Amino acid sequence: MMKDMQGSNQVGNKKYYINGKEVSPEELAQLTQQGGNHSAEQSAQAFQQAAQRQQGQQGGNGNYLEQIGRNLTQEARDGLLDPVIGRDKEIQENC
Repeated sequence: MMKDMQGSNQVGNKKYYINGKEVSPEELAQLTQQGGNHSAEQSAQAFQQAAQRQQGQQGGNGNYLEQIGRNLTQEARDGLLDPVIGRDKEIQENC
């Protein structure tokens, strides 16, 4: 188990991230134990496997941004957005 900054071994509500992906304390311990024993390619493969396991547990398609966000560029291409650039005078008149 890893120690935190205060020297405590407690896990609690801590979250661990590697390259922006959340990993469990067990996965982190496994990756750090294997750290010096294999190549960068093997490390990347182990990380991808951990990320895939996490995505499977979440039950999503893995792209969180698509789930919660909007593609404003595509909406503008489709004519679904009301452009405001170059309309300063009209906006000031209606305020």
